[in-house]
Amino acid sequence: MLKNYLLIFLISMVPIIELRGAIPAGTAAGLDPWLACAAAIVGNSVRHRHNAVKMLKIRFFISFLHQSDWCIHRMHQGDIPLRFS
Repeated sequence: MLKNYLLIFLISMVPIIELRGAIPAGTAAGLDPWLACAAAIVGNSVRHRHNAVKMLKIRFFISFLHQSDWCIHRMHQGDIPLRFS
């Protein structure tokens, strides 16, 4: 029984399958749909946790640049070109 929930947990971490495949796989394995859904959501959240950490680091870096005199001075002079590609 626990093996099936672990399988659902791992299936939900696969990038293309995620919740769309994990929840039906759980119900096909005979698990309770609500518990299969909970296991899939937790597994998917674990996979996406590193994205939240990256966003916090980027936010800290941007706030540091906004407070930096060097960055403000360069931006007001127009030395930093904006390139969008």
